[in-house]
Amino acid sequence: MIEGPPPSPPAISVPAEVRSIVAWGDPAALIALRERMDGRGWHWATGNLGGKTAMLYLDPPQSAGAAEIRRLIDEINAGKYGKINAGYGLVGEAAVREEAALGVKRCGFPPAAMRISYSDTLQSDVITLETSDSRPVRSAFQCLYRIQRATGAFIQFKDRGAEKTWRDFSFAEDKRVGAEMARQWLAERGLDVPLPSYTPGREGLTRFARAIEGHCSVSPGSALEVAGSNTLTMNQRYMAATFKSPDRKEDLTCLLYAIAASDFERGGGFFGFFGNEIHETGKQP
Repeated sequence: MIEGPPPSPPAISVPAEVRSIVAWGDPAALIALRERMDGRGWHWATGNLGGKTAMLYLDPPQSAGAAEIRRLIDEINAGKYGKINAGYGLVGEAAVREEAALGVKRCGFPPAAMRISYSDTLQSDVITLETSDSRPVRSAFQCLYRIQRATGAFIQFKDRGAEKTWRDFSFAEDKRVGAEMARQWLAERGLDVPLPSYTPGREGLTRFARAIEGHCSVSPGSALEVAGSNTLTMNQRYMAATFKSPDRKEDLTCLLYAIAASDFERGGGFFGFFGNEIHETGKQP
């Protein structure tokens, strides 16, 4: 077992050749940033931190210099683009190995116990850790979780016992972080209490959806759709209209955060975004 005091977050030094940006936080703010940078020729990919907290990867065009990239990160962290944060993405095997090894070592794992690869499926770097202990201490997990959030890398354990414990921990942290962000956003706007309560069953699901829409001053039935006995999703027409109208993006954020901060998931409900085929054919997830 890894002993000692809780490790501090790793200090990440950025190699000169690193040019990409990773941003995380409010989904609606990330969507707005994505559209803004897409219009400037930046390439992007999206990810999920769990709950309703999203992640956006941005790769600049060749014409963008290091100063422009640093300036955008500073602007994001200063709040210019909403409730999101940003840092440098790790591009290239050498850069990933250098930064991951530093962070993992500070979490209590020697570099020799680490293997780095790239997953086409996950579209991210994967850090696999080997340990003889199937129950690493919680402080080590907390440290690793900070690295995972900061770099966008996917961390896993080779040992099945350690992997299950880590997955349970990181899933719970994803939910906690997402719910905290949701509650903070709602509280700042006086929308945190009382939130609609969910009663399991299709009728209860429909009532909950309409109540959440009303809580966020959205027309009943225009945004949330029932997609299964316990599943809600977003109406595609509503999403399309929201992307075209900046004034409606706060309503979308309210919907996502109100669901995340409510008792919906604890009551067995599921919320997710699904592809066109589900909506067009009526298939359920």
